[in-house]
Amino acid sequence: MSPRRPSSLLAALALAVAAFAGACAGTPNAKGYMQETEALHQPFIAGDVAPAIGWSCGSLDCHGTVARNMRIFSQYGLRLGTTDTPGGMPITQSEIDADFRSVSSLEPEIMNQVVADGGAHPERLTLIRKARGTEHHKGGTIMVPGDHLDTCLTTWLAGAPNQAECDAASQPP
Repeated sequence: MSPRRPSSLLAALALAVAAFAGACAGTPNAKGYMQETEALHQPFIAGDVAPAIGWSCGSLDCHGTVARNMRIFSQYGLRLGTTDTPGGMPITQSEIDADFRSVSSLEPEIMNQVVADGGAHPERLTLIRKARGTEHHKGGTIMVPGDHLDTCLTTWLAGAPNQAECDAASQPP
């Protein structure tokens, strides 16, 4: 029995969709990130941003649950490893990488635009609007423009994360 071949109409449709998707999204690198988003990857995984997001958003009753589309792993929340427990060992590199994928995949095209614009108008991102409380967020307002978390995230999106602000956002109030 020979394998079924798609009809020429389906093949043409598949090519058109692939071409359209490629034109809209750009070309991903080997890790699957767009060029602009890749610039955000290193400071995030280096620990500048991940702990701040983990502390603010990664609790077990918020984004630190498998039920969320923006799933955040953190030392005090959801853990990736089956032997890691909340409150135990510090966040792992695998968890930080998973957090980056989670945050950067929410609105990749818009995130790429914000990064390409040097961080201008970060409120284009749902991540920023919801955290600032300008769009409905079940968790309420968790940052205001100019506070530690807001400055950490917006400077990160601008390509130069403010380490002191990110450190401050990673600590209990």
